[in-house]
Amino acid sequence: MHQLLKKLNYKDQSPILLLNLPPELAAFEKYVQTVTKVVHNLDEVEKPQFALFFVTQLQEIEHIAQALQGRLEGDTILWFVYPKGTSKRYKCNFNRDTGWASLGSLGLEGVRMVAVNEDWSALRMRRVEYIKVLTRKFGTLSEEGKVKSEK
Repeated sequence: MHQLLKKLNYKDQSPILLLNLPPELAAFEKYVQTVTKVVHNLDEVEKPQFALFFVTQLQEIEHIAQALQGRLEGDTILWFVYPKGTSKRYKCNFNRDTGWASLGSLGLEGVRMVAVNEDWSALRMRRVEYIKVLTRKFGTLSEEGKVKSEK
Protein backbone atom coordinates (compact mmCIF):
# COMPACT_ATOMS: atom_id res chain seq x y z
CA MET A 1 0.00 0.00 0.00
CA HIS A 2 1.18 3.53 -0.75
CA GLN A 3 2.81 5.12 2.31
CA LEU A 4 0.53 8.17 2.15
CA LEU A 5 -2.62 6.02 2.15
CA LYS A 6 -1.31 4.26 5.26
CA LYS A 7 -0.69 7.59 7.00
CA LEU A 8 -4.22 8.69 6.11
CA ASN A 9 -5.84 5.60 7.68
CA TYR A 10 -7.20 4.19 4.43
CA LYS A 11 -9.03 0.89 5.07
CA ASP A 12 -10.59 -0.18 1.76
CA GLN A 13 -13.26 2.54 1.66
CA SER A 14 -14.67 3.05 -1.80
CA PRO A 15 -14.79 5.30 -3.62
CA ILE A 16 -12.09 7.75 -2.56
CA LEU A 17 -12.98 11.36 -3.24
CA LEU A 18 -9.98 13.41 -4.44
CA LEU A 19 -10.90 17.06 -4.85
CA ASN A 20 -8.50 19.59 -6.45
CA LEU A 21 -5.53 17.22 -6.44
CA PRO A 22 -2.42 19.17 -7.53
CA PRO A 23 -0.52 17.97 -10.62
CA GLU A 24 2.58 16.91 -8.67
CA LEU A 25 0.49 14.23 -6.93
CA ALA A 26 -0.63 12.58 -10.19
CA ALA A 27 1.46 9.48 -9.40
CA PHE A 28 -0.36 9.13 -6.06
CA GLU A 29 -3.72 9.33 -7.84
CA LYS A 30 -2.59 6.75 -10.39
CA TYR A 31 -1.70 4.39 -7.54
CA VAL A 32 -5.03 4.99 -5.77
CA GLN A 33 -6.85 4.09 -8.99
CA THR A 34 -5.22 0.65 -8.85
CA VAL A 35 -6.62 0.13 -5.35
CA THR A 36 -10.14 1.54 -5.54
CA LYS A 37 -12.49 3.75 -7.50
CA VAL A 38 -11.60 7.46 -7.49
CA VAL A 39 -14.11 10.28 -7.91
CA HIS A 40 -13.31 13.97 -8.33
CA ASN A 41 -16.59 15.66 -7.51
CA LEU A 42 -18.70 15.65 -4.35
CA ASP A 43 -21.80 15.17 -6.49
CA GLU A 44 -20.49 11.75 -7.56
CA VAL A 45 -20.84 10.30 -4.05
CA GLU A 46 -23.91 10.59 -1.84
CA LYS A 47 -22.29 9.75 1.51
CA PRO A 48 -18.50 10.10 1.29
CA GLN A 49 -16.53 7.57 3.35
CA PHE A 50 -12.99 8.74 2.55
CA ALA A 51 -12.09 12.13 1.09
CA LEU A 52 -9.04 14.29 0.48
CA PHE A 53 -9.97 17.91 -0.14
CA PHE A 54 -7.03 19.99 -1.40
CA VAL A 55 -7.80 23.58 -0.42
CA THR A 56 -5.94 26.89 -0.62
CA GLN A 57 -8.75 29.37 0.05
CA LEU A 58 -11.08 29.75 3.02
CA GLN A 59 -14.01 29.96 0.59
CA GLU A 60 -13.21 26.43 -0.61
CA ILE A 61 -13.51 25.09 2.94
CA GLU A 62 -16.81 26.91 3.41
CA HIS A 63 -18.14 25.61 0.07
CA ILE A 64 -17.17 22.02 0.97
CA ALA A 65 -18.77 22.36 4.42
CA GLN A 66 -22.00 23.50 2.81
CA ALA A 67 -21.88 20.64 0.29
CA LEU A 68 -21.31 18.09 3.09
CA GLN A 69 -24.36 19.27 5.06
CA GLY A 70 -26.56 16.21 5.73
CA ARG A 71 -24.21 13.86 3.85
CA LEU A 72 -21.95 12.61 6.64
CA GLU A 73 -22.72 9.16 7.97
CA GLY A 74 -20.71 7.07 10.38
CA ASP A 75 -17.04 7.66 11.06
CA THR A 76 -16.25 9.30 7.73
CA ILE A 77 -12.56 9.95 7.07
CA LEU A 78 -12.25 13.54 5.86
CA TRP A 79 -8.82 15.05 5.21
CA PHE A 80 -8.38 18.70 4.37
CA VAL A 81 -5.03 19.09 2.66
CA TYR A 82 -3.64 22.62 2.64
CA PRO A 83 -0.32 24.35 1.92
CA LYS A 84 2.29 24.35 4.65
CA GLY A 85 3.35 27.78 5.82
CA THR A 86 6.83 26.98 4.49
CA SER A 87 5.65 26.02 0.98
CA LYS A 88 7.36 27.97 -1.77
CA ARG A 89 4.83 26.82 -4.41
CA TYR A 90 1.49 27.38 -2.68
CA LYS A 91 -0.06 29.93 -0.33
CA CYS A 92 -3.34 29.97 1.53
CA ASN A 93 -5.38 32.45 3.56
CA PHE A 94 -5.82 30.22 6.63
CA ASN A 95 -3.62 27.94 8.72
CA ARG A 96 -3.65 24.95 11.04
CA ASP A 97 -5.39 26.93 13.78
CA THR A 98 -7.76 29.21 11.87
CA GLY A 99 -10.24 28.93 9.04
CA TRP A 100 -12.06 25.74 10.01
CA ALA A 101 -15.14 27.20 11.76
CA SER A 102 -17.56 26.24 8.98
CA LEU A 103 -16.70 22.57 9.60
CA GLY A 104 -17.62 22.96 13.27
CA SER A 105 -21.22 23.56 12.22
CA LEU A 106 -21.18 19.96 10.92
CA GLY A 107 -20.07 18.63 14.32
CA LEU A 108 -16.49 18.13 13.12
CA GLU A 109 -13.24 18.69 15.01
CA GLY A 110 -9.64 18.48 13.87
CA VAL A 111 -8.04 15.37 15.35
CA ARG A 112 -4.81 14.63 13.50
CA MET A 113 -2.15 16.25 11.31
CA VAL A 114 -0.10 14.46 8.65
CA ALA A 115 2.65 15.77 6.37
CA VAL A 116 1.80 14.88 2.77
CA ASN A 117 5.00 16.25 1.22
CA GLU A 118 7.18 19.38 1.40
CA ASP A 119 4.27 21.58 0.26
CA TRP A 120 1.15 20.05 1.80
CA SER A 121 -0.16 19.19 5.29
CA ALA A 122 -3.35 17.26 5.95
CA LEU A 123 -5.79 17.83 8.82
CA ARG A 124 -8.26 15.07 9.62
CA MET A 125 -11.69 16.28 10.59
CA ARG A 126 -13.80 13.83 12.58
CA ARG A 127 -17.35 13.85 13.87
CA VAL A 128 -17.29 14.50 17.60
CA GLU A 129 -19.34 11.41 18.48
CA TYR A 130 -16.47 9.25 17.21
CA ILE A 131 -13.74 11.05 19.17
CA LYS A 132 -12.99 9.04 22.32
CA VAL A 133 -11.30 11.84 24.27
CA LEU A 134 -11.27 15.53 23.37
CA THR A 135 -8.98 17.33 25.79
CA ARG A 136 -8.49 20.57 23.87
CA LYS A 137 -10.54 23.29 25.56
CA PHE A 138 -9.23 26.15 23.42
CA GLY A 139 -10.04 26.14 19.74
CA THR A 140 -12.89 23.65 19.60
CA LEU A 141 -15.00 24.29 16.51
CA SER A 142 -18.33 22.65 17.29
CA GLU A 143 -20.84 22.92 20.10
CA GLU A 144 -20.55 19.15 20.53
CA GLY A 145 -16.77 19.51 20.84
CA LYS A 146 -17.08 22.21 23.49
CA VAL A 147 -19.37 19.97 25.56
CA LYS A 148 -17.15 16.92 25.14
CA SER A 149 -13.95 18.81 26.03
CA GLU A 150 -15.46 19.88 29.36
CA LYS A 151 -16.18 16.31 30.51
